[in-house]
Amino acid sequence: MQGYRTRKKRAASNQAQETDAGWTDRTEAQLKAAGGAANEVMDILVELSIVFQLDECPRQLVKRLLYPRGGDKSAFSCAIEHLKHEGSIKVCGQDLKLSRKACKSKCTRPATNDEMHYRVLVILTKQVHPESLPSLVKLWTLLCNGSQHKVQDLRNPSEKASDDTSYDKGFSRAMAALDSLGLIEKVGDTIGLADIAFPEGRPS
Repeated sequence: MQGYRTRKKRAASNQAQETDAGWTDRTEAQLKAAGGAANEVMDILVELSIVFQLDECPRQLVKRLLYPRGGDKSAFSCAIEHLKHEGSIKVCGQDLKLSRKACKSKCTRPATNDEMHYRVLVILTKQVHPESLPSLVKLWTLLCNGSQHKVQDLRNPSEKASDDTSYDKGFSRAMAALDSLGLIEKVGDTIGLADIAFPEGRPS
């Protein structure tokens, strides 16, 4: 039994050494790029975790927010590996989660509806294509009244759809962006903003 435990301990030690070697065996340029991206990734994760109360943040969502208009995304994987290596985040499948020590941040949740809505729009505008911004603004304005709406009443009335699920791309992208932040609440065949969007309470 002792021999088995010794071999198991040695194997775990070797695996840890290989992981460390895998991280340190990087070019200087890769490490520099990872460091810069890591700071931005942490800012995004803190915002999503505290403002939007997402315990686990989808990896692809973080990536979209980091590169809203495309660009060189090669540093992203290195940044995630770097943050995981230093213990700032945990990788849970396709999700990213802040560690306990990283959760100690000065970032606070908005106290007013206006502040919360501003923070939401900043995040949303990074997720949708510029061509979809008019649809996003229109949809957001309607949802901000705090009521539930039928989907067909929210979509672009100029869109000539053959059924209720065929929307213009801008509407679909705006809806997907809101849903990814946990802001959509579905009740029967209606949708509205979740309570988290109204820290002061829903408008009367």
